[in-house]
Amino acid sequence: GSGTATSLGTIGLAVTGGGYFNHLSSPTGSLALANEGPSLDSCLGHSAGGGTYHYHANINCTDAGAATGANDADICLKIGYYRDGVPVYGLCKDSSGVQMTSCYSLVSGSTTSNVVTISGTYNVASTNTDYEYNPTSDCNLDEGNGAIHPTTGEYSYFMTTDYPWVPIYYYGGEGSRRLCGLNL
Repeated sequence: GSGTATSLGTIGLAVTGGGYFNHLSSPTGSLALANEGPSLDSCLGHSAGGGTYHYHANINCTDAGAATGANDADICLKIGYYRDGVPVYGLCKDSSGVQMTSCYSLVSGSTTSNVVTISGTYNVASTNTDYEYNPTSDCNLDEGNGAIHPTTGEYSYFMTTDYPWVPIYYYGGEGSRRLCGLNL
């Protein structure tokens, strides 16, 4: 079936206690990595205006508590859950030993620039319309950055090293649920 696009704000929770935000920095389609990249820490996270610490990409740092190892595809570490109940993993390999790879590619004529973060330099376009979903034999994830997990056999989301970096659609059967909290 078709997925539901993630929205701005918290779309999932990490095992570190932080949240996941999607790939956008504004409702107009501006990309977070292109616009907020220099403010991201070594884990590819930072705090929002209201103080919510969140990630816009894989938890990339080498000392991330329960998420340490998320950047090692051989480990394929579960790093949280999205609001639809689907587990999310850091970098992983499929059952053939090939790293999980996004099927999005740059639209012809789009331009990119280098964005320097504390964890590395990324060559990215500035908006989500600069990319299109184009499934080929060189990739193995659906539009939401999900696939059947190679060892658990359950549908899961995967972080990637290229656009969109984080899952951007909810495909879970539970839909986009409210986050747990007190409703006073």
